[in-house]
Amino acid sequence: MFIEWQDITDLVAKLCNVPSALLMRINIDTMEVISSSDHPGSPYQVSETAPLEGKLYCETVIKTQRHLHVPNALKDPVWDHNPDIDLGMIPYYGVPVNWPDGSPFGTFCILDKQEKSATDDEKEIIARFARIIEITLKLMVSEHEKRLTLETLEKAEQIVHLGSWDWDITNNQLFWTDEIYRIFGVQPRAFKETYEAFLSFVHSDDKTMVQKSVNSALAGSPYDIEHRIIRNDGEEWVVREIGEVKFDSFGTPVRMMGTVHDITKQKREKEELALRTKMLMENETKFKAMFHTSPDPMWIIDENGYFILCNDSAAKTLKLDSIQELASTHPSELSPELQPDGQRSLNKAIEMMAIAKSKGSHHFEWEYCRSNGECFSVDVTLSKITIKDTDHLFCVWHDISDHKKNEQALQELNKKLEALSLQDGLTGIANRRMFDTRINLEWNRCIRGQHPLSLIMIDIDYFKLYNDHNGHQSGDECLIKVAQKLAELSKRAVDLCARYGGEEFALLLPNTGMAPAAQLAEKCREEIYQLSIPHELSNICDVVTISVGVSSITPNKGTFSSSLIEHADNALYLAKEDGRNRVKVFLLKSQPEV
Repeated sequence: MFIEWQDITDLVAKLCNVPSALLMRINIDTMEVISSSDHPGSPYQVSETAPLEGKLYCETVIKTQRHLHVPNALKDPVWDHNPDIDLGMIPYYGVPVNWPDGSPFGTFCILDKQEKSATDDEKEIIARFARIIEITLKLMVSEHEKRLTLETLEKAEQIVHLGSWDWDITNNQLFWTDEIYRIFGVQPRAFKETYEAFLSFVHSDDKTMVQKSVNSALAGSPYDIEHRIIRNDGEEWVVREIGEVKFDSFGTPVRMMGTVHDITKQKREKEELALRTKMLMENETKFKAMFHTSPDPMWIIDENGYFILCNDSAAKTLKLDSIQELASTHPSELSPELQPDGQRSLNKAIEMMAIAKSKGSHHFEWEYCRSNGECFSVDVTLSKITIKDTDHLFCVWHDISDHKKNEQALQELNKKLEALSLQDGLTGIANRRMFDTRINLEWNRCIRGQHPLSLIMIDIDYFKLYNDHNGHQSGDECLIKVAQKLAELSKRAVDLCARYGGEEFALLLPNTGMAPAAQLAEKCREEIYQLSIPHELSNICDVVTISVGVSSITPNKGTFSSSLIEHADNALYLAKEDGRNRVKVFLLKSQPEV
């Protein structure tokens, strides 16, 4: 599909005589390039993404479900600030592309580097190819749904270890699903399936019983039997077979269909459980002593899910006066309405007990409430036991509330320590370590998306004189005020304000070109001046001022973030050399890929 789409994209670009034709797909919060015309003048790359911020042509196309035609974005006040202009792409024409259910898939569009009005023929070409893409999406979804259905059925058989069979009695042809082959331990279709071949797997001691059951079924009786098989690897397993016979109009059996269910594990667990129950009953006196003297709360739960017996530790843990208060109580009655995972306690209690009865035992965490309303966490272990031929549950609690509190406190402490390691201890803004991490992340992200990245380097003028004259405490207060104001001005979520070192600060501005970066730099200079922090020994002013250097680049592969820092530093140096309290910019051109 993707190869076909790429061919369509290249063909559209050629027919419309433009460098860029794009198939875009909408994700949660981005647009992704699925196919891009293979043309040297196209700046777009397959798999690159752009954030959905209301600035993209394709957002309008998807929202309105109509075509969008912009012959020249530079002359259109609605689009004269869209990101594609930075890539040199001026006109745009695009149409929506939808999934079979009508929900948006994305857009199909063309772009050019010079003013262009799409002709009617070009619009028709783009619309027709967009429909072709929608047709392939429909075919892809249909094929995917079919495959999922088959895979789901096969997976369901594997999960429950249940295979199905179909026996054509007239022609003695037997069909097995793959799960039956797995149960019998042979490769699918490794031999000719016949009734005799099936009998060859039946345990020799059960073969006569199986044949009698089959004959009875062919005579009209139900077919529901358990028997042993000898697998191809020599292991002995137990299966349950259920079948139904189809008769023709003369009453002759012509077809028999049914299932084979591997119940080996259940039979063994049942035997083991019976053995454990027998041992438990044989040691009843010992069990009762352990039950009533255990420091952990213990319970017996009847077949209906109610406590019928508990020890003194259970009553003590719940702050009750006697175990009689817990008689005929359901576990959910001792719990808050909802468990920590959001499930209702009643529903979850029923589910947990059902799992324990099905598997023989179950271990999980639970939230209970003491009589004073205090909630606490416990580890619960449920084990199925048989008392007087009736299944019950043996329940043991272990209070883990202190462990939970300690674990939560440790997690909170780790979060605080991690935050502190990336924060300047004096000013509260990001520190140098955070800056070094973020600039490399943003550099690589801007390479992928071909977005501009700007850096503002700031130095407080004559700060050493200020510090020596006013003292370190006043110096610290000055740094804090300057940091707070800079952080306030770099207010976008993606911006980073960091203390670079000493009296030097840095503002990292992703997706920002030189012009807006320079404007922000000048605003920073003005706002710091407006703070009116007295500076008697300054050689240029009687209040604290700053010198600012600005650098901006749209990085390419093979370039490094250190170049952005170096040129911002150079610009800052020029600002100081030129008299301080001023902004200097350094525009760094993109470097070729290496």
